Amino acid sequence: MFITASSMNAYDKCPRLYKYRYIDQKQSSRPQPALLSGSAFHIGTQSFWEKDSLDTMLAKVSQFTGEDEHFLTDAGKLDAVKVEAYVRGYHHHRSAAGPWQGLEVIGVELEWAQEFEGVEFKGKIDLLLRDSEGRIYI
Repeated sequence: MFITASSMNAYDKCPRLYKYRYIDQKQSSRPQPALLSGSAFHIGTQSFWEKDSLDTMLAKVSQFTGEDEHFLTDAGKLDAVKVEAYVRGYHHHRSAAGPWQGLEVIGVELEWAQEFEGVEFKGKIDLLLRDSEGRIYI
């Protein structure tokens, strides 16, 4: 069994939820709308760090939202508009001069796994950066 940040959060929130999801491996048949919106936003931010233009970022988000029936509902359409606004804001904020300018992008969405005392942990690193002095930022 793997331990992830999500599994630890599930246990902290509700041990029964943890049991159902990670031990019994029962999943809801549909992802929750908030998770879909979060995934859409994450696609946009990943695209930014891959040096894509705002138009490309929005196109990737639109492709994702266009592939899920949630975003065809009235609530989903509103969620899609919100995600687009968040991605535009992220692009605007991160494109402005800031402490992240000039940092080397080492990787985006890097998967990792590590065993510690017989327990295997795994997850993803959203963003890994390096500055001119070799310091790493996660």
